[in-house]
Amino acid sequence: MRDLMKIKLKSVLDRFIKLLFPECCALCGEPVESYRECAFCSTCLVKWQLEKNACRDREAGLPVRGFIDDESSKERGESSGERFGQVVYLSDYRPGDPDNVARALIHKLKRHATKTLVDFIAGEYRELLLQAAPMLFDGTVAPGEVIVTWIPRRDRAVIEIGYDHMELCAKRLAELSGFECRRLISRTGEALEQKKLGARDRMLNAERSMASAAAGLDGKYVVLIDDLVTTGASMKVGERLISDAGAEMVICAALASD
Repeated sequence: MRDLMKIKLKSVLDRFIKLLFPECCALCGEPVESYRECAFCSTCLVKWQLEKNACRDREAGLPVRGFIDDESSKERGESSGERFGQVVYLSDYRPGDPDNVARALIHKLKRHATKTLVDFIAGEYRELLLQAAPMLFDGTVAPGEVIVTWIPRRDRAVIEIGYDHMELCAKRLAELSGFECRRLISRTGEALEQKKLGARDRMLNAERSMASAAAGLDGKYVVLIDDLVTTGASMKVGERLISDAGAEMVICAALASD
């Protein structure tokens, strides 16, 4: 009886808080309808669906971006997509377009990651993985063999904002899917902002600032997520670190590609 009262009280408090502090749409900033658990208002949710569909129509299927080639992979005789695989993503990121839904979504996630927003994004990642890697969900691979991890945020940004937005999404994605969530990549020092660097410098920056925190990955299937893929440098280095730790397969997924 006491537990039931606690659940009812929590439900009432949650509804009261939503009335006082409604979720604001990630794109237009207007309050989201109180009866909906979503990052967008109903109008902007349609825009998000249209952007994803347009991206798929152009790509004639699931959008896939190959990693860039670097000098080390060329020396080993490897090309993009051979060892380091590819990254699947949901939509296009257009930094100069204020109406781009992916841009608004990522910006809000980095600055104001509410529970509703994280839940929504984790659900979007899960839907993407259901299409890109169905063996993770259809019983081919045991849930205990799957690990969700993320590209870690720069230390300075975590201190400034107070959280790592991709860690929040990875944990929620793992919870929704019944998978384990584990930090498999660490930052070795203060990384530079990737967006200020060219393709070659992005790769050097990623290699210099990221290190493996993985152990016991033999036979494991690892889902590696990030918010945005531009050149693919961070994803490529992250995938390499995880593969070198013995993972059976690494599935790389992002919200958007620039």
